[in-house]
Amino acid sequence: MLTDSAENLTQPERDAARIATTVDAMALIRKWDYACEEHTVSGKDGTRLTIQRILPSGFSASRHHQPPPVLLWPGFGGSANCFLCAPSREGNLAFLLADAGFDVWLGNPRGVVYTQFFNEKDGGANPWAFSIDDIIHYDVPATVDFVLAKTRSKQLTYVCVSQGTTTIFAALSIMEDLNRKINLVIALAPTLKPVHAALTPILHPIFRGYRWVAGDRAFPSTLSEVAKQYAPPFLTSKFMSLCTYIGFQWDCSKIGDDARQMAMMPHSFHGTSTRVVDTMEDSVSFSHYIILSAKKRGFTHLFDHVTHAAASPVKYPTKHITTPLHLMYSRSDSITDINVLQVHLPSHTVFTEIENYSHPEFLWGTDAPEKIFGKVLSLIFEAVSDNAKK
Repeated sequence: MLTDSAENLTQPERDAARIATTVDAMALIRKWDYACEEHTVSGKDGTRLTIQRILPSGFSASRHHQPPPVLLWPGFGGSANCFLCAPSREGNLAFLLADAGFDVWLGNPRGVVYTQFFNEKDGGANPWAFSIDDIIHYDVPATVDFVLAKTRSKQLTYVCVSQGTTTIFAALSIMEDLNRKINLVIALAPTLKPVHAALTPILHPIFRGYRWVAGDRAFPSTLSEVAKQYAPPFLTSKFMSLCTYIGFQWDCSKIGDDARQMAMMPHSFHGTSTRVVDTMEDSVSFSHYIILSAKKRGFTHLFDHVTHAAASPVKYPTKHITTPLHLMYSRSDSITDINVLQVHLPSHTVFTEIENYSHPEFLWGTDAPEKIFGKVLSLIFEAVSDNAKK
């Protein structure tokens, strides 16, 4: 693998390069000397998901009063790494939560590098023929149940970002028991339907052409993986930044200087399926709400991989959610359509506007610890305190 010449890098850039080339979440956690564990969640369809756990200082499983569990869930194509890759400890939400005494769990949806699919070699169905439907019906509830069982807790706090907010909204709307297991959902850069201009015009023919040729398979992270393997971290970062600018018009300079981008951008995409991409692209192209596009097959397949000519609109009853919801959004975010959220979420939803914030800044902004993370901590402390009084 090519690496940047050490003498050409500043110390912050050398530190960033090490983070950029660290693929394993456990290694990213141990870099900052946190105690951690790795666990495997088995879904009802046989898919196995590896999740990570950061233990607070002084943790003991034998203690009568255990620290409150918090589950973090990434967005589109993201993994646990997105909560761990900022080049400073305090720049990572996961570590701030652990420092505050919480039992931090990092979820991974199917399709990312921490996935083990059911045995395809024995004649099973194509494991990559999954949609966002499967993340909603299998991955989210299975992970919540696993964390609660492992921690012997009745409830947890759920913190999610971007498409991770879509999946929890949908899951809560159709799983009454899941509402009782979560004391609060904190949704960062939330979305039910990306705004119409979320994707630049150049991406639509690329997405449609690829899914027409490739069918059901892993959405290609090939270019990014090749860049990570053969290019120095600085060039990988520039490549990933260029891709997000071309695709979403994101200005990555807003998440910091070259060293910060070098550390974080290689962790921005860890895999998904063509069906998940299909759902996102179609919801933009056809101006459908994500919660409206699909047809029924078996159980309620609201995000099925179908042409819109054959689709039968079926709405997730998101108004039925009873779990407390707190959304942190920005009108400067090119993805979030706040008007859709206000119409389709229940009346008890709390909205907090963050001015002049782009989509990636909610996790990676240079001032995210002050603007976002501090508020997240306060909300969790409040939810845990209120729950203890019940």
